Amino acid sequence: MGVLGVLCMLAFAGPALTPAPARAEQLSEFAVSAGSFRVLDVNRVAEAGLELRCALVPIRWMPRAVPGFVPAAGVMVNSDGSFYAYGGFRFEIAAGRRWQITPQVGAGVYARNGGFNLGGPVEFRSGLEVTRQIGDRHRLGLLFYHLSNAVLYEHNPGSESLVLTFSTRR
Repeated sequence: MGVLGVLCMLAFAGPALTPAPARAEQLSEFAVSAGSFRVLDVNRVAEAGLELRCALVPIRWMPRAVPGFVPAAGVMVNSDGSFYAYGGFRFEIAAGRRWQITPQVGAGVYARNGGFNLGGPVEFRSGLEVTRQIGDRHRLGLLFYHLSNAVLYEHNPGSESLVLTFSTRR
């Protein structure tokens, strides 16, 4: 099942999940990540990332479990020398008191710099993150995402990453 299938499944399962806590008081959230780029390939390399997450933007027509979306922007670098800068949206869905499931989509610019050839500079990112709240301001999670050019270029191998995330609210 692709990420789109997961998003649809979560949207229809929304009434069974509890709404995410309000983030009105939160101005932003900062996240760091580290893990493996090309995790499904034998030629894995290390990756690290930073992401800034903005305040929640409400969407009235979404199920109660998806109170809105969170604009985000970030960067990823890997040990091959590649760099990816992106912007996108996160959809935070509470899965209990402390757990959260977050489908996310984005688009950005990939600089190969001698690393893995994804086909071109414009790349799209789609992923799913599961996090657990730690205290009042922190979350620890696991993020799996796919990076691909969506057949914009003739060469489209795509890549998957699995990273540990840690975020903190201001």
